[in-house]
Amino acid sequence: MTGPFETEREAAGAAHQLVPPEDGRSILGADQNRRLLVGACEAAGVELGAYDRRILDWLAGYEDAMCAVVAGLISRAAHRPEPTLGELWAEFPGWAIARGGPGEVYASRGQASLTGEDWAGLREQISRWQDRHPEGASS
Repeated sequence: MTGPFETEREAAGAAHQLVPPEDGRSILGADQNRRLLVGACEAAGVELGAYDRRILDWLAGYEDAMCAVVAGLISRAAHRPEPTLGELWAEFPGWAIARGGPGEVYASRGQASLTGEDWAGLREQISRWQDRHPEGASS
């Protein structure tokens, strides 16, 4: 699925390219919209639970253009470029990061250090980024 879409017609056209309308119809039915939505989730590597599928079934009852927009959002989010390490830290000017052992990330600004539960999630995100990008593991 593509996008962003500027018009309803553009969104419906994109949906029809992936899932053509059946029996000479000009719109997609709920089953076809469901295929469009589930297909976008599968292509994006999104694991679906029973309730997720129930919501997709509900969404599939709407117009094909609306389903195309939702599928396009899923697709674009999945293919968003990964931020650079510098972009992860853009909100923390003056902080320096360094990598210790496996899974250890240290951040400091002068004598201050990022520690504690408030920063655990951010440190984990940076550590995962560094594991995937060892060439840029420190700055």
